[in-house]
Order: sequence, then structure tokens, then C-alpha cells
Amino acid sequence: MNSKEGEQAQKMGFWRFVGRSMERLTWIAAIGAIVVLAVVILFIAKEITVCFDQPQSQCIWSLARWNPVSEPARYGIAFLLINSVLLAACATVVALPLGLITALYITEIASAKMAQVFWLLMRVVGAVPPVVVGFLGIVTVTGRNRTLLLSDGEQLFLCSVLLAFMAIPRIVCFLIETLRSIPASFKASSYALGASHWQTIVHTICPAARPGIAAAGLFSLGRVLGDTVIALMLIQILPLDRFAANSPLWTVPTAIALGAESAVPGQTHYHLLYLLGLLLAVASFSLSLLGRQLIRTQRGELE
Repeated sequence: MNSKEGEQAQKMGFWRFVGRSMERLTWIAAIGAIVVLAVVILFIAKEITVCFDQPQSQCIWSLARWNPVSEPARYGIAFLLINSVLLAACATVVALPLGLITALYITEIASAKMAQVFWLLMRVVGAVPPVVVGFLGIVTVTGRNRTLLLSDGEQLFLCSVLLAFMAIPRIVCFLIETLRSIPASFKASSYALGASHWQTIVHTICPAARPGIAAAGLFSLGRVLGDTVIALMLIQILPLDRFAANSPLWTVPTAIALGAESAVPGQTHYHLLYLLGLLLAVASFSLSLLGRQLIRTQRGELE
């Protein structure tokens, strides 16, 4: 009996040692991650502060077009921000209603088998890389032509639609989880009051899921805001005269991607790329934080 108790004590002592070791390793990893993040932030701040000492820093926040290779060079960050917000907003306006309708069909209208099929289909489509979505969309539009003669409005529309198709599967998956989290008592109460199925969807389910729907829109906006691949693919098939300095495809991610190769350390263009990256990261983080707050709000209302 004593030998068994001794073996158990040894095992417990071993697992305690393992648990304490894992706690220390986790603590070290967390501290290391914080240190690395702090170093990155300090490095970015150092590079950003340099650009404000350059002679061209006075026109950074103007509405001038972004054209670093012109004489004199123009660095209109406000122009890039407006294009980024406009493109992301248009894509979200297209994607959110379609995603909501699809999610409502899967959760409230379709049979169990059809709902499972659509659910799996959305999961599969959501895993498709943006470059594949852009390629299929461009091939569908261009056909055998290698170039597109699109006006600024047509460029904005085509890019918004492709970005929307990229965002729809994730919106659908998120909204399905949101709609399924609504208590069944809500629908039972609506039916008990004599409401029809469609009236329950419109007047009970959708209002209860309103914070989640808004959160899905914010998450989609943040996701689309930082996408670069689809816009770059459209730029490649546009003639040079169509992709002018005032093109709506000049967004913050596009400016970073196209300028990273030609930027020379020490020049204003080089340091402004860090500022653009910081603005993009702050915008995405803020949208994600606000979306998570809306999710907590919905959970509190449903509880």
C-alpha cells in the first residue's frame, strides 16, 4: 500500500513539475512576444517621425493625388484613405445583404440536409484564396482580351464586386453562428402571438441579430480594407493610361505594395510607407475591436 502511494506521489510530483514548466514557458513566450511587438512599434515610430522632417511633409494630408514619381512628387495620403474607405464600403454594401439573405435561408428556410450542404459549401468557398477569386472574376469579365478599357467608375465597381464575393462566405459563416445563438424562445413567443414564419424572421430574428449583423459588416470592412491581391490583379490588366494617378484603385494597400520595391531608404516615400502601414493596422484593429464589442452587446441582450 505504501509503495502504491509512493508511486502516485511521484506521478503527481512529475505532473506538477510539468505544469509549472509549461506555465513558465508560456510566461516567457508572452514576455518575448510583448518585447518583439514593442521593438516593432518603436522601429515604425522612428521611421514615421523622420518623414515629417522632409520638405514634402506639408502636402502629406492634402487631397493631392498619390504620385511619388512625378516632379515634384505628390504624397496625398488623404486621397489614398478616401479610396480605401470608398472601395471597402462599396464591397461591404454588396456583400452584407447577400450574406444575410444566404444565412437566413440556411438557418430558417432550408431543410436540414440543404442547410448542411450550403453550410459546407460556404466553408469551402471561404477557404478559396483571394487570388483565385480575382483570377476567376477577371477571366469572366475579360474573356480572351488581355486588357480592360475601364473608366474610374467601372474600375471601382468591378473591384468592389470581386472583393464582395471574397467576403461573402465569411460573412455567411459568421451570421449563421449569430442567428443560431438566438434563443428558440424568441421564435416561440412570436409564433404564440400569431406571427407567420416570415413575420418572425423580419420582426423577431433580424432585430435580435442586429448587433451581430453590424459586427459582420465591420469585420468584412476590415478584411476588405487590407486586401491587395485583387486590386493588383486589376491593375495588371489595365492600360497605363487607364491606371492614372486619380484611379480609385490607388488605395493604401496598393500604394504599399507598388511602392515597396521602388522606395529608397531615407526618402520621404520610404518613410511614408511605414505611416500607411500603421494607419492600415490601426483601422483594422479598431474595426475588429468595435465588432467584438457589438458581439458582447448581443450576447448580453440575449442573456
